[in-house]
Amino acid sequence: MKQDIVVHIVTDQLSFFDQLFVQGIMGSAISGASIYDFLANEMGITPEYITHRIQTIFLDGKAVDDVQKTLLQQNSTLALSAAMPGLVGATFRKSGFYSGLRKNISYEPQSAVSHEQKITFTLKLFNTIAKELGPGLLKKGVLIKGSSFQDFILCHQERFPTVCKKEMINEMDLKVEDFLSYEWKNKTVYLIITEKQ
Repeated sequence: MKQDIVVHIVTDQLSFFDQLFVQGIMGSAISGASIYDFLANEMGITPEYITHRIQTIFLDGKAVDDVQKTLLQQNSTLALSAAMPGLVGATFRKSGFYSGLRKNISYEPQSAVSHEQKITFTLKLFNTIAKELGPGLLKKGVLIKGSSFQDFILCHQERFPTVCKKEMINEMDLKVEDFLSYEWKNKTVYLIITEKQ
């Protein structure tokens, strides 16, 4: 995926950006890649974390039980969560005891695409998964649709000046008022967040 613009923000409150993962960032993989392939190979997540920590997975709004057999699709939405509480959490937990109760809303694995090509999709992280994986992703850099980034900034523009200590676009320093009024909508943003100690 090609970015239109590189944005670098220095902050002393990294958790301020957790909401970006709920809105969704952009992920990419080779067609035919399973969810497990993406998590292990592209994101560098350990098998133990995938198996024991990521307990609830949705692909296009349907619960996933087998991450190794479920393939990512172009323009799909992959959502990851830790275990959710109560009966709802137990029902949607991957391969859980109650998974049979949701057969009609479980994801049915699709056939692999025969030719290899790059696909893009939306990746959403919730609750402790966002808190545990999010900081590392932000420090390495994430791709995000400009419209999502614009919505995030507009929603938090009052706090932005106090939380963010420095803003750069393509390595050029910007005043916070110029950053807040920048037009992001039709761009793909490569966002890097550096934590100020």
